[in-house]
Amino acid sequence: MPIGRERRGEVWVMDFKSGKVGFVFSVFTEFGGWRVQFHLLSFNEGFRGKKEQLWARILLFFFIQTCSPTFDYYRRKHDELRRSTNTVTLRRKEAQTRKDLFEHLQEETTRRLKCSTKVYFEAKVLTCSNSNPTPSPWPLQFHALLFMNLNTTHLQLSDLWYDWPRGRNVNIFQKQLGEVLYDIEWNNGTSFYYSVGDNGSCEVMGFEVGIPRHDFLEGAEYLGTEVTDGFLCNVWEKVDFIWYYEDVYTKRPVRWDFYDGISSQVMTFEVGAVLPDTVTQAPAYCFNQDKDA
Repeated sequence: MPIGRERRGEVWVMDFKSGKVGFVFSVFTEFGGWRVQFHLLSFNEGFRGKKEQLWARILLFFFIQTCSPTFDYYRRKHDELRRSTNTVTLRRKEAQTRKDLFEHLQEETTRRLKCSTKVYFEAKVLTCSNSNPTPSPWPLQFHALLFMNLNTTHLQLSDLWYDWPRGRNVNIFQKQLGEVLYDIEWNNGTSFYYSVGDNGSCEVMGFEVGIPRHDFLEGAEYLGTEVTDGFLCNVWEKVDFIWYYEDVYTKRPVRWDFYDGISSQVMTFEVGAVLPDTVTQAPAYCFNQDKDA
């Protein structure tokens, strides 16, 4: 039969002369009140020795204390504390759940924003890619090593030193198994072609246009892309004079061809390099002759 609520109080007695202990335990059922009393006198009598009786009294005292109002009071306090603790735990879990939900929403919003931004920029790049690219201007100063294939089927190396601020363009040609030829071009239209040594010679020529401007490819016609020397390049053509190949990714020149069949492959390209002025000084025998027009 289910027990509804326990009722406790001063419900035990002890006869110190006889040593007998009497204990009454009362309960109420859920279906109406009626009282059941248990006498534990036989419980104590079952222990004959003093040691056994001592343990019996200790156990009996324990049972009595668990039925006392004080114990019942602390048990109710414990239940209230447990319920309040459970409430706090639930509230903390709810707060953590809301925090997790907020962080998830924030991450999702950030992810969607990044995706939107990526799609936007990809669309912009796609829009820009529909228009023809333009060649990058030359750096104001650079050094390039060129491998040149001449229209005469001869080969040569060229050290190209471009220096727009100083107004000069220097080509130092190493002929295949031959001499070194210096080509010093100035922006005033004067060009010196000379070799050095015991059999050194010099030729002075004049070009009104001076050295190429760093943006000389402006207005070139775009021909599309082409793979040359293993590089994917954009290709332009300027007034049927030069065909210029530029790396699609690095924007560095890879090759250029002239109308007369001379082709130059760029082996190295060093931006900002400057040739010392002492190297560009033409020898004295270049100034003992008239300049050819």
